[in-house]
Amino acid sequence: MSIAKQRRRKDRRRSGIAEFDIASTGCLEVLSVGKGDLKLTVGGDDPEDTERAKALITEMLQKGYAIFVETDKGLTRVKRFNPKRMTYVISEIVEDAIPPAKTRRVADKHVPVAGSKATAIGRTSGG
Repeated sequence: MSIAKQRRRKDRRRSGIAEFDIASTGCLEVLSVGKGDLKLTVGGDDPEDTERAKALITEMLQKGYAIFVETDKGLTRVKRFNPKRMTYVISEIVEDAIPPAKTRRVADKHVPVAGSKATAIGRTSGG
């Protein structure tokens, strides 16, 4: 790692900004009637590709695409995308088995884009 890169990381840690290196790529399959199906590889070493992926995922969620990510509990719909952490935000039901009453609550979970497989489905009009 170069000295300049080490200094940038140190400065970012001081300013409270976390920096993540993407070790493995993630896959985003886009199912679209108008443009056809696309398969995108998200992640890698190129910062320009990472920025384009951040913009694309953010834009797709804003336009109403439903993105589903594979987790250990099956496919889960993405609520939000965190571009700073490069993670999908999903809701997960957490069951507390504390006697005498079992309670359930919903907690947000961050799933890294790197190494994940996601499917995006575009909005289409019925008819």
